Amino acid sequence: MLIALLSILAAALPASARPQSAPIVPDNPYGVNVFLNKEVETWKIDKTLQMIHDANITWIKQEFPWQEIEFKKGYFYDDKWSKSSWDKFDQIVDLADKYGIKIIARVSHPPDWAKATDGSGPLANDSDLADFTNALLDHYAGRINYVQVWNEPNLADEWVPGKAVDPAGYVRMMQAVYPAVKAAHPTAVVLSAPMAITLEGPQLRGNMDDLDYWNGLYSAGIKGLFDVASANAYGLDQPPDAAPGERILNFRRVELLRDIMVQNGDGDRSIWLNEFAWNASPESLSEAEKNYWRHVTEATQARWTVEGVQYARDHWPWAGVISIWYFRQVGDVSDDKAEYYFRMVNPDFTTAPIYDSVQADAMKYPGPVSGGETPTPESAQPTPTEAQPPTATAAPVEPNATSTPALVVTATSATAPVTPTTTVGPTRTVTTVPPATKGTPVSATATVQAGTGTSGGGSNILLFVLGGALVVAGLGGLAYLFVRGRNNPNPSNS
Repeated sequence: MLIALLSILAAALPASARPQSAPIVPDNPYGVNVFLNKEVETWKIDKTLQMIHDANITWIKQEFPWQEIEFKKGYFYDDKWSKSSWDKFDQIVDLADKYGIKIIARVSHPPDWAKATDGSGPLANDSDLADFTNALLDHYAGRINYVQVWNEPNLADEWVPGKAVDPAGYVRMMQAVYPAVKAAHPTAVVLSAPMAITLEGPQLRGNMDDLDYWNGLYSAGIKGLFDVASANAYGLDQPPDAAPGERILNFRRVELLRDIMVQNGDGDRSIWLNEFAWNASPESLSEAEKNYWRHVTEATQARWTVEGVQYARDHWPWAGVISIWYFRQVGDVSDDKAEYYFRMVNPDFTTAPIYDSVQADAMKYPGPVSGGETPTPESAQPTPTEAQPPTATAAPVEPNATSTPALVVTATSATAPVTPTTTVGPTRTVTTVPPATKGTPVSATATVQAGTGTSGGGSNILLFVLGGALVVAGLGGLAYLFVRGRNNPNPSNS
């Protein structure tokens, strides 16, 4: 009753009357996005976190999908598998603790029972999200203190598929969540949802330019409803120091968000980079696929990643954790997709050059390695009773994908500088490049139609793994697998 009263009182306060905090800027800026909830075998979770620890990376961004945890209001038990729905996530948190790694918990993907049926918004009652967020913080009291509320609400597919996005709707969501969380957990750090970087307007597929969306948030009253602003920062094919612009998508675009925050009196709020990356697609990919996010060489990816972090530390005193997109995926994105080449570590745990460059740079900051010797992983490989899933061909399921957008771009000249029209879709930044012969003026329109994925792809993987297990082991029993598809990396985003 007391918590409910405090929540009501907090919500009644005007945003400007709520206390403001100083920018939250940790000593070690390095973080990475992970998909540990999709792993089946414990040794892979352990190995992933060990490698993150060894690189002196302090933070991981990990989703806690609401739909996998609360099966009906207040019910956190998986009847199908006769176990607590927290069990899988408890294992992740336990191993993160073992390696001294801090978790930023993303809360999104509502269960069906919580969704609105009238299309007015993603949820029937925003207070249900507040209750779930508090349940997560209660369950991991003293272990998780950072929570991101939702993901990329400036994309229709991440908000209400088929309808235009609604900044005021996200503000209403935060009006329900933020006061309730701060009343129950005063020291919790609430991160806003990051926006997909895009130049699209609502007239095109219902999406909205990220800067326009932030202006809409402030007009609707977002001030005072988050502790840290989240942002995505993709470099595409531009170096970290390339100048920003309202019609340019690059790493320093985040400075334009910062300007909006300062103009609205939020200069004392920090910005944490939710997804930060350059893509290193090889020349062997098709032209359209290779340029989905534009592309650079692996050596350039490795160099610009650490230069980007250093640029932020040198020029942005308000920049906090910088979470690279991404550390390692579980094998559900094939190497003929551009998405694959954001990785620091391959599915088989071999490293890309970016891992070595990040490890070398991160060592100059305090982090988990400085806290003592590297813990011993539970196992370096599967045990005979913990066989790996059989090899087979399955349709790639991209993290958090609900649809993959098509995009039309028109270029007027191949000789003059061209700013491509780019959008981050539910899983990745989409950039099309007009085909042209260097030095020859052209007028061309290029259309890229990517394949589709589903956020419910976990059921397909379940059938695949269970079927393979029966063939390999010759057993009639069932193997537990609770895996979901992940934009949006996003970029997917993640």
